[in-house]
Amino acid sequence: MGTRDPIQCPRCHDGSSLTSRGKRYPLYPAGLVVLLGLPLAILHQSSSATICRCGKCGKDFGLRSTLARICLVILIVVLIPTLLMVMGLVAVLLR
Repeated sequence: MGTRDPIQCPRCHDGSSLTSRGKRYPLYPAGLVVLLGLPLAILHQSSSATICRCGKCGKDFGLRSTLARICLVILIVVLIPTLLMVMGLVAVLLR
C-alpha cells in the first residue's frame, strides 16, 4: 500500500487551512427513502461527499473516502439495471 497524498484545495493547492463542513444534506430527504427504499437510500447517503472549505481562498469542494466511492459504485451498479427494468416494464404496460 502506498502513502496517501495530503488533502489540498483544488484551486490554490493549500492544505494547511482546510475545514470540514460535513455532508451537503445532513438531514436526509425523506422522499428519497420512499422512492429508493431504505437500503438504497443508505447507500446514496454513504456515497455522498464531505464538503470542505479552504481557509485561504474560500472554495468549497467535496471529498469522498474510499468507502464512499465503493458505495457510489454499488449504487450505480444496482440502480441503473433497476431503472432500465422499470422503464421496460412501463413500456410493456403502456402498449
